[in-house]
Amino acid sequence: MLKINFQYHKKLYLILMSIILFIILVYLYLHFSGKHFQIAGEKFIVCYGNVTYIGSQLLYYKEKNGCYPKDLKEIKSLFRKEIIPNCPSSNQDYFYELRNNGRAFCITCKGWNHAGFCDENYPQYSSDKGLIVLGCKIPDFVRHIQHMQSKDNLK
Repeated sequence: MLKINFQYHKKLYLILMSIILFIILVYLYLHFSGKHFQIAGEKFIVCYGNVTYIGSQLLYYKEKNGCYPKDLKEIKSLFRKEIIPNCPSSNQDYFYELRNNGRAFCITCKGWNHAGFCDENYPQYSSDKGLIVLGCKIPDFVRHIQHMQSKDNLK
């Protein structure tokens, strides 16, 4: 008669089930964390576009009125549906600051809204430097920005 050691099989069963559960959890983590990272990257790119667009509207406002507005609300009419876009990651308004006695400005996405993609309080757009993205973690994106800025400097 065959004698079966149930204690041994119970331990083996628990080890196998633990390994299978671990593999399933790792798969789920990798699957969903990749999606989260992709969505966060898309929000960063939208924020970069928003900051650039608001900056271009401020430059247009100055060309038309001779000075920059004291508040972003003054340029609402330049936007579709008169809504100034905000950061898609934080849903907060961008920080607008006049510099050099009103002769320059800076638009900033305040906070760590794009951690993993750029440093705190970025992206920014300033009237004298254009788009600024410090600590950007997306090499192709950085190359695209540098390429676009070099085209602008050639004009």
